[in-house]
Amino acid sequence: MNNDRVFQMDFGKVYGLLLDKAVRKGRTKVEVDEVICWLTGYSPARLEAFRSADLRYGDFFRGAPRLNPNRTLIKGAVCGVRVEEVEDPLMREIRYLDKLIDELAKGKPMEKILRGQGETAMWVCPKCGRSFKNAEQSHYCGEPPATIEEYIAAQPEAAREYLRQVNAAIRASVPEYAHLLEGPEPDSVRGVQAAHRPVPRPGGRGGVCRAADGVQNQQGHDPAPV
Repeated sequence: MNNDRVFQMDFGKVYGLLLDKAVRKGRTKVEVDEVICWLTGYSPARLEAFRSADLRYGDFFRGAPRLNPNRTLIKGAVCGVRVEEVEDPLMREIRYLDKLIDELAKGKPMEKILRGQGETAMWVCPKCGRSFKNAEQSHYCGEPPATIEEYIAAQPEAAREYLRQVNAAIRASVPEYAHLLEGPEPDSVRGVQAAHRPVPRPGGRGGVCRAADGVQNQQGHDPAPV
């Protein structure tokens, strides 16, 4: 089904379908409500009020007071699609609930459905939904930048001019390696690091920087051993 059609469905009708699925398998309304409240942060009273309100299913999740950080521990397939691989963030939240109700209907104990505190994910990115062990973990929500300039443009404004100066200085200092800065940022950085890794001198006299090998310094002497 098209995502937009799912988002526009009436919450009360969807809730009824989820409730019927669980009750037919011997579970209770209290358990269904507990699962939904655990996932979204709504209170049981507010959840009950939504059943008769004019509320779209997508808006129910968009307005959730507190999406449970442990929801990213929910794994498995619903309708042949693995919930953790759903790309659309809003649809992923919907599929999380589908999976929880599916587990409830299959007789899974509540303490297993409501993922235990011992498995807590410390921080979940509010943009992409990925979980990390460290709070506010630095990462890219989408594709990594294709060039150094794209990387710089994504940084805080106060840091951009400094980063551009560093980039320009590197290009001016070792122009023969400037082409390494044109590729994807991670490979470019590794390439520059590899270019400056010391290499052995003949006879075991230490090493010199590859970028400086054979280049005289300002005093006209060969670079000193590293």
